[in-house]
Amino acid sequence: GDRYIFQYQMPRPGGRFLVASTWSPSTMSRAVYRIDLESGEASLVLDNASRPHLLPGGFLAFMRDQSLWVAPFDAESAQVTGPAVGYLSDVQAISLDRKGERAVYTTQDNTLDRSEIVIVDEAGRVLETLLTVPGEFQNTAALSPDGRRLAYVYQRNQDRSLWVLDITSGLTRQVSTNGEYVYDPQWLQDGRLAYISLQEADNSEPMVVDAAPGMTPEPLLPRAGGKPLQTSDLAISPDGRHVLLSCNLSDGREPGVYLFDMGDGDSARAFYASERNEGAARFRPDGKWVVYMTNGTGREELYLRPFVADNPESAPIYPVTRLGGTDPLWSPDGRTLYYQGVGAEAGQYFAVTVTTEPELEISDRRTVFSNIDGVNGIV
Repeated sequence: GDRYIFQYQMPRPGGRFLVASTWSPSTMSRAVYRIDLESGEASLVLDNASRPHLLPGGFLAFMRDQSLWVAPFDAESAQVTGPAVGYLSDVQAISLDRKGERAVYTTQDNTLDRSEIVIVDEAGRVLETLLTVPGEFQNTAALSPDGRRLAYVYQRNQDRSLWVLDITSGLTRQVSTNGEYVYDPQWLQDGRLAYISLQEADNSEPMVVDAAPGMTPEPLLPRAGGKPLQTSDLAISPDGRHVLLSCNLSDGREPGVYLFDMGDGDSARAFYASERNEGAARFRPDGKWVVYMTNGTGREELYLRPFVADNPESAPIYPVTRLGGTDPLWSPDGRTLYYQGVGAEAGQYFAVTVTTEPELEISDRRTVFSNIDGVNGIV
């Protein structure tokens, strides 16, 4: 069908089933499904639900209608065994610590229906406010190569569209077409914008468009036969020759992070793919290294490996985090890697210094942006 997986986990290590959070662009609905790894069949576990988290004692926490719910759950069969109960309202996101014993969640004050884009230093001091709007910014944005424009995703009610802010003048304009569900914008060197579009049933793929109103988007990675990719987490190499995507391919290969040649949707080769959850790949500004996330240890962690275009899986792997990490972002000079904590540290941001010459060195982490609340993303 037209359901796409955005998060999954295995309730029992080495077990038969995955529990996946899914989204349908045709019905704009979320649901939790059980996926049988032996047969490939998917069956509904919870309707109108997302972001499942396993709890000790046989329970499953999940999000429904911006509220936290808990249901009794059998990890062996990956099935809910009783009615769900609502616990907290106005919850925007939730994460659990490694043992599943403590939860960190974010809420929204619906009386303050506005969001801001601000410039801050590492201490979290606001240096300048660039834009204030009603509604919500999504946690994906990108600065243009010349640093003069900011591409961002703006959500108001059910509309989620791609906009560009001219930082000097403060003028904004929408560049995506109406009806698209947009995320993960990335600039190309020629000034065009690439992004992931969930536009209609069976269409979840990277697109590219001129950064001006009224332009028609085109597939970034056209494929023979025109079959769309099911993708997320778009990253483009600094030289514009390669694309990294988290995707599910239709040829039976494991889902994961795959490398494509720009403009060629049939050139996929594995960067890192396994039965675990991988994504959030980001090229270092020099194009020689890639950071990415995987939860192979049972917790989201960041890893670094040299970029080898011809055979990306052959490159050695180096751990960046040991206490959890996701949503990595490089500083423009490539010396600092920022990221968000996970579990009990969700919503907190950290940074490490990365030195690659004469040999790779990664510093201990330090806390950043600690004096500012309600951070939805960094760019």
